[in-house]
Amino acid sequence: MLIEKETLQIRPWLLTIFSCNFDIFSHKDPYLKVYSVSVLLFSLIFWSWALQNTVYMRSHIFDFGVISFGSAALSSSYLLAIANLNACPGPSARLVVLGSHGVVALNYLLGAILGASYLKRPGYAVYCGAFSVLWTIISLMGRKLMHATGDRISTTETSNLVR
Repeated sequence: MLIEKETLQIRPWLLTIFSCNFDIFSHKDPYLKVYSVSVLLFSLIFWSWALQNTVYMRSHIFDFGVISFGSAALSSSYLLAIANLNACPGPSARLVVLGSHGVVALNYLLGAILGASYLKRPGYAVYCGAFSVLWTIISLMGRKLMHATGDRISTTETSNLVR
């Protein structure tokens, strides 16, 4: 039995994720799509690693990467849905995406602080510090890209602003 898209009672952006076309060159502005797919894939990989750490660690400590990478994966899938609609991410969408990436950076910063002070593991502190800087750069790149995409699209299609 086939179900038509109009009969599904789910949010439109979820529908576009499940029916998305990963051919980035068919998009008007492929950079936003490349960014969202890349962050989504990396977030899912590190989310599964954090989940494994939470489940199988002997110390039974919750890895906050489950929350931070989960939020980054969800916001990146939302951004991918916006890109699939050839729309511009509005202020709310930008805030959600940048906020979730900022949570990942803060999580790594917390790991760097704890690794250097409480855990006395300098290698772990350096790893977390480096990835905190990396996720800050990723967040700033996303901010610049979303604003640039908005500027390019808004000159021709102001009605497609997704909030």
